[in-house]
Amino acid sequence: MGTGSKAITGKIALGITEDEVPLGSHLLHCWRTDEEFESGVRFLQLGLADPSQYSVLFGHDEANRRVLDILRKTSDDVDRVIAEGRLVILPRDSSASIALARIEDAFSAAVRKGAAAIRYLGNLGMGRDPLPGRAAPST
Repeated sequence: MGTGSKAITGKIALGITEDEVPLGSHLLHCWRTDEEFESGVRFLQLGLADPSQYSVLFGHDEANRRVLDILRKTSDDVDRVIAEGRLVILPRDSSASIALARIEDAFSAAVRKGAAAIRYLGNLGMGRDPLPGRAAPST
């Protein structure tokens, strides 16, 4: 582990609340307000602050931009973390197979680099463009 890293002991700080959750947990954070959206981004903020952790951001362009804007308000290191590959930003593609392959590649790269934990934040943008693997509704 790098300097300043925290040992990962089977649980990871959530950031959205004061809770810790077991590594490997799958969580859903539904938001309706800007404050709730920002609280969800704290999940990634903790990962950026810990050099042993890697993060993957997946979503439509507007949501990814919002997340990056919030992260840049709280950390001067966002661009460095992106350049290091510790934060990977993936667009929401129209093909499920491409989206899944990119997510798998990002996770595999993090594991190869020795990630103690991988934080994944996905924002599907329900009601927007069709989800990966779905056709647009007929008009």
